[in-house]
Amino acid sequence: MQTLMFSGNVEFRQLKHSIPGITDGNLASHLRVLEELGYVGYHKEIVNRMPRTSYEITEEGRGAFREIFNSLRKMIEIGPHI
Repeated sequence: MQTLMFSGNVEFRQLKHSIPGITDGNLASHLRVLEELGYVGYHKEIVNRMPRTSYEITEEGRGAFREIFNSLRKMIEIGPHI
């Protein structure tokens, strides 16, 4: 989500390289769940007879990412006081 949030439209291979150790199948599974939640959309095209799938975060996904980010930031801020 972070890569999509800050990079816009990202090809599957680029996403895979941004997450060390992830397999194609694992990434595809996670992206499918994010699609079902309405957090990402995808676009498929054929380039030089090869399929190319790219992903982009939706407005709903941006909102969810911001909520999680803000929650984590609050937890870090109050952490030492617990």
